[in-house]
Amino acid sequence: MNKFDLHDMPVAYFSDNKNADKLRTQLIKNQVLIPEEEQGNLEIIFFSEENMELINKQLILAVFKYSNKQFLIPKQSHDSLIIIMRYVFIEYARHLPYDIMNQIKELNCKVINEIFPNIITNITQKIDYLQELDCPRKLLDLPKNVNKTKNLKSVASILFSE
Repeated sequence: MNKFDLHDMPVAYFSDNKNADKLRTQLIKNQVLIPEEEQGNLEIIFFSEENMELINKQLILAVFKYSNKQFLIPKQSHDSLIIIMRYVFIEYARHLPYDIMNQIKELNCKVINEIFPNIITNITQKIDYLQELDCPRKLLDLPKNVNKTKNLKSVASILFSE
């Protein structure tokens, strides 16, 4: 078994060698702070690549349906997804030794509910930004002199008047 070394992580994590999968698994284990001997099926299945793929597909479908088939988003980044999954796992995992698949479904729903509003907000902001770029700028009117004599007093006359 490979020992996880944080300094080797960027190289190992992004490379396509045979040990990369093991090191990615070790990274996830270290992120959820669970010793390897105490890891159960819940952790292994929840942080699996297949489950991350499923969450991504559910997010894409949810945004597509919510936007009335207007927006098809790309997959979320692996690192961002792991961060949110870790948060949801630490906060909401029940760690029951039975009914693992239902627990996974509940955790997946919580992950999606955590990400989905941010995606919708980002889409709305992007659309508003693009619309603002398309329309001409609204400039402020030039300042107007509202003095009746159409002349302003000089600073000297204000300071030194008696």
